[in-house]
Amino acid sequence: SLARMDAMNAALSPAHQRDEQILGTLHANLELLYVKAKNYHWNVKGVGFQGVHETFDKIQEYAVDQGDRIAERMRYYNMPVDARMTSFLKKALFAEGDLERSQESMLYDMSLSLQAIHDFIISHMDTISCPVSQNMTQDICEGIDKFNYFVKSNMVIYPNNAE
Repeated sequence: SLARMDAMNAALSPAHQRDEQILGTLHANLELLYVKAKNYHWNVKGVGFQGVHETFDKIQEYAVDQGDRIAERMRYYNMPVDARMTSFLKKALFAEGDLERSQESMLYDMSLSLQAIHDFIISHMDTISCPVSQNMTQDICEGIDKFNYFVKSNMVIYPNNAE
């Protein structure tokens, strides 16, 4: 019954509440990453357009798939999933994308966004109470890092990483 579920939620441990906050923030930022990548996908132009366009498309597909994976994990633990854009924006780790950016600037901004998600996961992974959720976030972090490598490989110059 709903009353029983409400009573269970009221008695949640601090570890469960911390997991809900971490997973909720990760979910929100994966959804925001989807929106940014899709906007950049639609608006990128310039030399090497096709490869960059496809990279943004693959990032948005990954973000939506992993966001859904996190949301389903949250529901498994009877955690609410707040999918309102206003809620997502309150938990944002990075700024929305500016559609007037140059291709290079879009790539740089996307790299910073991916790095922000990576850093969030790394700083919270060990505090998640469930080993399965820890493994899931580690897997997502690995995917984020892979896409950050692809983004950087499309850049002409990347600060602190230029060759």
